[in-house]
Amino acid sequence: MKLYRLTNKDRPNQILSIFDKLFAINDYLQAVEKAPKIATKILGIFSEDVREHDIFLKSVKYIKECQNKNTDTILNHYLSDRYLSFDEASFCLLGLHPKAIQLIDKNFKKPTTQIKGVILKLLLLDLAEVRGLSKASRIGELDGFISDEEDKVYTEGLIKWAIKNKYIFIEELPKDANPQAKDAETNILLSRLTIYQLTLPKFLKNLKEPTSIRRLSILSDNATEGEYAIQYKHQLGGISGDLIRKELGRLFKSSWWNSQPEQIKLKLIKSHK
Repeated sequence: MKLYRLTNKDRPNQILSIFDKLFAINDYLQAVEKAPKIATKILGIFSEDVREHDIFLKSVKYIKECQNKNTDTILNHYLSDRYLSFDEASFCLLGLHPKAIQLIDKNFKKPTTQIKGVILKLLLLDLAEVRGLSKASRIGELDGFISDEEDKVYTEGLIKWAIKNKYIFIEELPKDANPQAKDAETNILLSRLTIYQLTLPKFLKNLKEPTSIRRLSILSDNATEGEYAIQYKHQLGGISGDLIRKELGRLFKSSWWNSQPEQIKLKLIKSHK
């Protein structure tokens, strides 16, 4: 199995720490005097435009709410798409959840993939990953993978570029790795846990109505497999719908599930746990 991982595992925490420091500023003048250049630019915008200030505060709120402790899950989930927007790609490289971009805009009929607000854009462009991506090759150039016209960053090229620049790396599951190794929290095989974490958020997101563990795994007749089991049984190693039901029951009580965006968690009917 091939997985993409952030080279700097602590990068998301570093970014959130920058946000926290900006939030913690009580004395504006003192902060401007002591702050580094980028913070000074950002704080200057705060005083000039209250609306931009509010957008930034709400943006950070949603970024924190969406943040998943398992950043590799986010990375692999989005890199499986054919292309991303520039802002989605930037969030992936930083280990932040791109879902926050849509929540900031709150236009669910036509979800946006672009960041709203000047302050957050300024802050991100001062980070090495985003600054580097903004200078990467465009379509029509050698090894180009970015289309400014369509706001598309093609993931095949993005992956090669990010590996070359050491922002991410590929981890192959060793052939001699213990296939029976289990996650300490859920007691689920690590190989299966990865599949659950990569597939469940996208599967639940695409559902029109909330569902239950039973409808996902095996129906109450204990014979008819559920919608998720039918689609992913093969990837999960051909296990039974009943085993999927038991493992989902433990997974939906885990810290990973608690860190999922609220709109994903709402797709699971709690009374059916």
